[in-house]
Amino acid sequence: MSATSDRNEPRFKFGDVAVALGLLSLEQVQAAAALHAERQARGDKLSLGEFLIEAGLLTAEEVRLVLSEQGYEILVCSNAACALRFNIADYDPGKIYRCKQCNARLGFPGFFDRDMRVDLTSGDSAADWKLPEELEGEARSRGEGSA
Repeated sequence: MSATSDRNEPRFKFGDVAVALGLLSLEQVQAAAALHAERQARGDKLSLGEFLIEAGLLTAEEVRLVLSEQGYEILVCSNAACALRFNIADYDPGKIYRCKQCNARLGFPGFFDRDMRVDLTSGDSAADWKLPEELEGEARSRGEGSA
């Protein structure tokens, strides 16, 4: 399921922040955003950050950094049947956050603690897609792409 926002618009767009931090080039962001939009049109619910992790272009820590620069903290619903993720603006550690769908308590996700990369060239992924050559080469040069 995709992450939902606790406010309408972030202060800065995810891709713009990733470029400003030197994590991605503008061309990578544009190509990845186009692929991400295609997958969403087919019903894929990954956020752009999740998509970039899956593609091997960013690590979970880099996604956290970008979200932090945007003023967000990711929290996940503790109800395994729901498991929605939320980008919480201006996170307050003393506050109890609840899921907007099932009202279960939100907490920090174990989601980013595992390696989400998949072999995008094997055809075994759920979306059955392959990175464009220019993005795949960049992921490999960073040592993060599939073999």
